[in-house]
Amino acid sequence: MPEQIGLTASNHAIFDDLQAFISDHLEDRITVSDMAAAMGVSESWLTRLCRKTLGTTPLRWLMEQRLKAAKELMRETNGTLSEIAAATGFAD
Repeated sequence: MPEQIGLTASNHAIFDDLQAFISDHLEDRITVSDMAAAMGVSESWLTRLCRKTLGTTPLRWLMEQRLKAAKELMRETNGTLSEIAAATGFAD
């Protein structure tokens, strides 16, 4: 996760929880609504927080996390591209 400058302890905890949620559901279709509900915040609040601290939207950050995971799986496993795509939410 990028360095979050000026985050309160509760906001930092939300990002930790968001990272865990995404890791646990990487292969699933995830919406901003899903992320916000899992964190117990509104979609607009989560979007503002992501823009302020990460410089991007929650969905763009999710895509970055998926790409990062896919690259790692391509480097470290013998999985096929189809298997890696399915494991990282790109199997549509």
